[in-house]
Amino acid sequence: MSNIGSFWGKWDLHLHSPYTNMNCQYNCGVDVFCKAIKDKELKVIGLTNYFIIHENEYNEIITELGNDVYVIPNIEFRTNDTNGSGEYINIHVLFNPETISIKAINDTLARIELNNIASSTSVYCSYDSINSIGFDKVTISVDTLITQLKKDFNSSDYLIVGVPNGYGGFHPSSKPRSIELAKKLDELSHIMFGRKEDTAFFLSTDNGRANLGFKPKPNVVCSDAHSIGNIGSKTTWIKSEPIFEGLKQILFEPKYRVDNNDAIRKPYRTIDSIKFNLPENTVLKNLQTNTEQEFCLTELKEEIFFSPYFTCIIGGRGAGKSTIINLIAERLGERTEFFENNKILVDGKDILKNNTEEYVTISGTNEIEFISQGKVEELSSGNKLTDLIFNERIKAVVSDYLEKEKILASKLQLIDDSIKIISDIVSLGTDLEQKKTSLENDRKIVASIENEQYKELSQKVNEVTAEIEKINQNKEQYSDFFSQLTELCLSIDLNNNTDEYGQRLIEIINHIDAIEEITRFSDEQGIGYKTTLKNFPNTDKILEDKKAELASLKQQIVDYFTSIGSTPDSIADVDRATSNIATVTNEIAELSKKIQLKKEQLQKLNDQTSDIKEIVQQCEEIINTRLEAINNDLNITNDNVEKISFKYEFYREKYTDRLNQAFRNHFQSYHKPSLSWDNIYWCLSQIEPNEDFLNLTYEQFIEQLSQKPIDRNSLYGRVFYEIFEKKSNFAIYKRLIKRNIYNISENVQIIGFYGKSPLTSCSFGQRCTAVVVTLLMTGVKPLLIDEPEAHLDNRLIAEYLVDLIKEKKNERQIIFATHNANFVVNGDAELIHILEIPKEKVFTEIISTTIENLTHRKSLLKLEGGEEAFKKRDRKLLSGFAL
Repeated sequence: MSNIGSFWGKWDLHLHSPYTNMNCQYNCGVDVFCKAIKDKELKVIGLTNYFIIHENEYNEIITELGNDVYVIPNIEFRTNDTNGSGEYINIHVLFNPETISIKAINDTLARIELNNIASSTSVYCSYDSINSIGFDKVTISVDTLITQLKKDFNSSDYLIVGVPNGYGGFHPSSKPRSIELAKKLDELSHIMFGRKEDTAFFLSTDNGRANLGFKPKPNVVCSDAHSIGNIGSKTTWIKSEPIFEGLKQILFEPKYRVDNNDAIRKPYRTIDSIKFNLPENTVLKNLQTNTEQEFCLTELKEEIFFSPYFTCIIGGRGAGKSTIINLIAERLGERTEFFENNKILVDGKDILKNNTEEYVTISGTNEIEFISQGKVEELSSGNKLTDLIFNERIKAVVSDYLEKEKILASKLQLIDDSIKIISDIVSLGTDLEQKKTSLENDRKIVASIENEQYKELSQKVNEVTAEIEKINQNKEQYSDFFSQLTELCLSIDLNNNTDEYGQRLIEIINHIDAIEEITRFSDEQGIGYKTTLKNFPNTDKILEDKKAELASLKQQIVDYFTSIGSTPDSIADVDRATSNIATVTNEIAELSKKIQLKKEQLQKLNDQTSDIKEIVQQCEEIINTRLEAINNDLNITNDNVEKISFKYEFYREKYTDRLNQAFRNHFQSYHKPSLSWDNIYWCLSQIEPNEDFLNLTYEQFIEQLSQKPIDRNSLYGRVFYEIFEKKSNFAIYKRLIKRNIYNISENVQIIGFYGKSPLTSCSFGQRCTAVVVTLLMTGVKPLLIDEPEAHLDNRLIAEYLVDLIKEKKNERQIIFATHNANFVVNGDAELIHILEIPKEKVFTEIISTTIENLTHRKSLLKLEGGEEAFKKRDRKLLSGFAL
């Protein structure tokens, strides 16, 4: 058996050999014939011949092919019946080589009398008898053939194959007899050898054929090769172990085990295997009871593989099926309830926290979706499922959304920056007014003194102070300039010369290197820059002289006031005022520049965030488009379940709460004892903080407030109006609204529906159904579920979920730990791991099998509902048309 159980392989079930009894176009031996089969990578062939198959033919070919290719004997018969074109209709019989020999087949056929279309001589279905008149001169009665096969063989020994089209096909004419014959042959046939375009016809449940009572039937495309060049020219993908019982499985699953396309679908991300390397002293510790026991999986040394499609881990209680699936999840970073309550210990150390890879190796992807029994309950509560839809089915899947969200986040940060700038402008404006007041006071003090000598000295003090301030300012800017320049140089990648921009940057850096103050060096940490600022003795001497001159002027002013009898306090006040005028004048100029710069920055930020609404709309469009796709995936009609769907809405309540909290955080300084902020929030709600609010002017806002029933004499009213007395606070509030109303990821509300009812108002069972169906049908990561049947009705599983699994497993890997036979059998699991602890033992043993592997069929029948599950599967074969 393959490590991954049932797998897709190329099968050519209608392939003639060089021994073919008619129309042989081979000019080669068996060795070349078999090499061509291997070169085409065929897993199974139907070794075909007319009316009989030669023992030596079969034996030589299976010996040459060895174990690389499985060979099914295929005998092609020309029947007595003719089609609308007057051609004799062909049918095939595929024989089970594991239950009957070529000799037994030929012995049975030799008992059948054939129709000699050339003469009245009796002919039987044996090589010598047919060869005496020619293989093209005989036909066979379908009824006689079927009667003999049923008499000599069991139903598991052979399959009847119809040929609906091409030469010898039974495709009917409009004549009633021809139509009845087509019905008969369709009913007799287990499989069809048809064209690729016939597949939909035989799978349909809603066409003329289906309306006659026929059930879907597998359509297999074959090469009908009679020459070396035609081998494998037409093949069919069949998902099965390469055995006859595997072929029989396509009768049960003609849609899901047969694919006539050029390539097959396969999940992109899969968990390939898990391997344990646990020492003998490994124990499982239950943290709730504080007890330890030998770990049941300790002796599992062989690598455990998983099908890329659907794997079921089954077994009795305590055998470890849930442990394996939880261990995979925990090992790949998912938090599990199982390992919150249990630890696997080696020498007292938790292996999931210490050297996990030494003991447990997992091959394949590290991205999974794990659903424990408790997770189903959790997702069935509140808004957990809808949160998952947004985070895992939209954000994690649609890259465009993440890109838009990053852009939006940067825009929201710019709004935050603008709020800070407004606060800075307010703070700078306060400082400016204080400086202006101080300057006005100082000027009044100086102006009050009428002495010309003082006025002259005062004027000189202002001039010298201004000169000193200018030199100091230039000196500081000189130092800051080189500090920022070296930081900028460090941010440039000198190896980035792939385009003209990069090349120009490097040219500029090389020019900067020529500046005397900067030295570039290289060490083990990379490129660095050293700054050595120059000294300018002449300017430094001028600065010192100016400082000395200023001190002399100030002393002369002091001497003057002393000579006229002024008090020391008056002298000090005049000295401070005289010195401050130049300094404060310069500070006022600098503050004015800073305020203007901040205003320009604010305008720039406003321009940069002007398109934020458009980005939000693009995000909403992505959400709605993705939800439409999800709803389409979930739009499966079944009497056992209501339609499940999801809808996007703006989460206004959540937005309002965040806005109110942001408002309080920013204006907390206005808080007064006994103030209830809920009353402030009520005041804010009087003018709805929606997108229209963003277009209001301050004057319009105040006008609208005046018409609202806000008690201005109450504490909350006084505080509220105190806040909005300042126009700047209104500007900040508008930006708080913009910041929060356009934060779409925080405002997304996905509403789930089961039928027409919101999920939040549905029963627990309905919510569990919605959870499991949604998880199955909408994800892309490997899905691991621990006992999905725990919260589900068995009828729902048998009549609905198993079909969903078969639909979805070609797109995402599914792994279940289960004891429900319907998942295993009618979900058509590709690989089944049976865990069992034999009597009187404590360690788990594992058997890996497939549905088509009859060796372990009894173990599957022992599953809960196992016999009924196989009966349900068998009922798919009750074909035939309504009488």
